[in-house]
Amino acid sequence: MSDRNHSKKRSQTSLIAVAALAAATVVAAIGMTPSGESSTRRVHFTSGSAGPISFTGQLSRGAVVQGGDGQVRMKLLVGAEPSLVSAATRVPTDVLVVLDRSGSMEGTKIDYARRAVEELFLQLDERDRFALVSYSSEARLDIPLSAATSKARDGWRRITSRVAAGGGTNMSGGIELALETLAERSGGRASRVILLSDGLANEGDASFEGLTHRARRAAKREYVMSAIGIGADFNEYLMSGLADAGTGNYYYLESTQDLASVFAREFEATRMTVATGVDIEIEPGEGVSVLDAAGYPLEREGNLVRFRPGSLFAGQQREIWVTLSVPVDTLGEHGLGAFVLRYTADGERSSRTLSGRPMVACVPDRERMLASVDKEVWEASVVEEDYNRLQEEVALAVKKGARQEAERAIESYRVRNGEMNEALASPVVERNLDELKSLAREVEDAFTGADQELKQNRMSKQRQASSWDGRRAGSKKAPK
Repeated sequence: MSDRNHSKKRSQTSLIAVAALAAATVVAAIGMTPSGESSTRRVHFTSGSAGPISFTGQLSRGAVVQGGDGQVRMKLLVGAEPSLVSAATRVPTDVLVVLDRSGSMEGTKIDYARRAVEELFLQLDERDRFALVSYSSEARLDIPLSAATSKARDGWRRITSRVAAGGGTNMSGGIELALETLAERSGGRASRVILLSDGLANEGDASFEGLTHRARRAAKREYVMSAIGIGADFNEYLMSGLADAGTGNYYYLESTQDLASVFAREFEATRMTVATGVDIEIEPGEGVSVLDAAGYPLEREGNLVRFRPGSLFAGQQREIWVTLSVPVDTLGEHGLGAFVLRYTADGERSSRTLSGRPMVACVPDRERMLASVDKEVWEASVVEEDYNRLQEEVALAVKKGARQEAERAIESYRVRNGEMNEALASPVVERNLDELKSLAREVEDAFTGADQELKQNRMSKQRQASSWDGRRAGSKKAPK
């Protein structure tokens, strides 16, 4: 071999050595071996010592590709020990139903609603209090907040039976009266407002901003507002927005027949409350942005980002996917920042902070990024968060009558996750990608044949409700 070839060989070897050293430095920081294989260290984080309220985090991957979109997901798990509340020591509860009695509720809807309200207050005992607000063109306090004694329940049954439908839909008046009624709430009690509507707000303050502002006022007082939409004529984005602002749950019911079951689940969750005023605060690292937190409204104050998942009941396990963006202009590590859970329990404000420093590295190529993936967590991020975001996107496009927009969203999802799965070979994600065929057929059917407007409205409500439940896993008490 000539001296020139020997020199060229040594030069190439030196370059390879330098590149290998640089790669080893980056991958060691994200828990990989220099060969590119995942090490035994996982990208999971806890909040320190054990306790009745748990707070942990799991990163879907430890690296992003230089020049890419920089997006990573962290799954936050918030839980409360099931032993915290027993049947003998359950929390005294205030339940207030805000019932739509507008003209559209006339007939079987108001009949089932009255029956469901009656079944609800029959589950209460003397430790609990109940109130009923009904609204049409005006709001009315039918049953003032009072203890659920046997004598009181007999009187409530007679009052409820006389609630009749008629008039417009002054939802803001109903919420305002509920807020005034619960101002009487005393300490040591868990409170829940359950708002019911089958139509569009058309009197009073009917704006999204005005109505959700009222729901946020409820959350700031550390009681929960849940929202139930019935039938085909209500605004699902308003009702789910009210539930988010009020840190409660959203339900879509095609009829009132299941209303009693929903009331029972909401009451059971409230009576088992162990922590209220739950919020998660993120202080992002330098250059890091918080893009989304399972669809919850994000509150920004300077560099801090906060969202409010509501209260916790004994045995509850919440799963919340947070999507973040990290810088991708230069190679190296980026600290994601501080993640703090705050809550009120036994009258005291407490907090839990994820220990360690969640880090994500910017690496030069896709192979190193793929080697950083926690496959199990990535699978969950696809089927629990990404797919449910797709359902929401498709539901909104169908609601607008934008068929091509819905089809483009499905195709984009298929390409994005299909390319990743070619490398990661997940059967879970493969089955999820197969489900896209059913979703695409549903979109096609919604824009084909007769009754297209009706089919689009129904699909939008069903898929949006499925998305809401999927992105807020664990938020509702499971039916018995």
